[in-house]
Amino acid sequence: MALLAAAVVGFVLLFSPNARTPARYMAIVWLTLEGVAQAAVTPSGYHAINQALGYNNIAIVICHSLGLAALFFLLMMYMFWRLEGGYRAALRKRAPVMAAAIIALNVLFFATPEVPEILDSWRLANAGRPTVAWYSIVLGAAIAWTMFEAGRLSLVYLRRVPSWYHRVGLSMVAFGGCLGSALFALLGIVDGLAGLAGATLPPHTGLNRLLVLLAVAGFSLGLLVPGTIGGTVEVIRRSRQAELCRRMEPLYRALTQQYPEVLKRRPRYGGIGWIVNWWGNGRRLNERTIEVLDALVALRPRMDRLAADTAAALAERHGLPDDQIRVIAQATQIADALRATETERRTGDSTVPMTQQGEAPWLVRVSRAFAGSPLVAQALAEVAQRRAEDPAHA
Repeated sequence: MALLAAAVVGFVLLFSPNARTPARYMAIVWLTLEGVAQAAVTPSGYHAINQALGYNNIAIVICHSLGLAALFFLLMMYMFWRLEGGYRAALRKRAPVMAAAIIALNVLFFATPEVPEILDSWRLANAGRPTVAWYSIVLGAAIAWTMFEAGRLSLVYLRRVPSWYHRVGLSMVAFGGCLGSALFALLGIVDGLAGLAGATLPPHTGLNRLLVLLAVAGFSLGLLVPGTIGGTVEVIRRSRQAELCRRMEPLYRALTQQYPEVLKRRPRYGGIGWIVNWWGNGRRLNERTIEVLDALVALRPRMDRLAADTAAALAERHGLPDDQIRVIAQATQIADALRATETERRTGDSTVPMTQQGEAPWLVRVSRAFAGSPLVAQALAEVAQRRAEDPAHA
């Protein structure tokens, strides 16, 4: 699950350059290390590691060392969110503590006499040994310290993040990941203290596994849920932008063929164009909108108020709403101007503003009317007839 969450975060970073922050890279490292740590204590992984390194139960100290390193990167992620540019100084104070804990675990593990392979719980099976008891205390204290800081910061950020799915993710991290890890850590400290005191606690391997599962699930889902929802929102947003580009194509083609100098790059159309526009993350939609507006500025001297007025009157007789009347009028005026020759200079008067609030959606509506509205075709025919009847309009 942790590796899946890391993959989702990586996918989001791949397609969202704006999301590529140190905090998110740290999240990938944290989840990857956590996933590898958990894989080390699966039955097949545990036995394979012990066999490969030729030392019984060495997989457990590898798992715990990777787990503490993973929690350190979790803390780094939180520190970056909190301190931005000053997070390095804060982490330099914490890195030696975590490094010392990892070194202590390895020293205590190898100071303990080697015993036959124990998959269930090497710590609990050897709890009476002082080195193992101290191992449990060090492990529990390191996890508890990290979880205290991470849990506290999760609750702080919970009140600040604007999106509901990020609040859900932080809640899972705080009440699932941090709480499960903290309870596991406290139980480990109790195991260690009981071992030093010579006491024997009832078997609780199952409880340990349940707490670890709760922690891993809380941490993984805490990033998986907002990452999946955020990635879906991003895909939908890009798809909408690519679709706006596609729907703008009839008007765009006509204008850029007349004024190719406005093009900022070679245009792509059809399926390939859709993919290129999607991958452009909104940049191509902005460029296409600017290119259309630049072409309209160049076309303005050839525009005739007669075309817009005729189309508006026709659309009004058909009972269209005001905004649709403006769409028909502008589409007709553009089509009429494109039909004029280079030597024809008309009024240069556009009764319809060349820009509207939400330019791209507006241009899509104009493009649709330009390409296939029967009212535009009828208005153009009426304009041609009036010019033929009255040379003053020619």
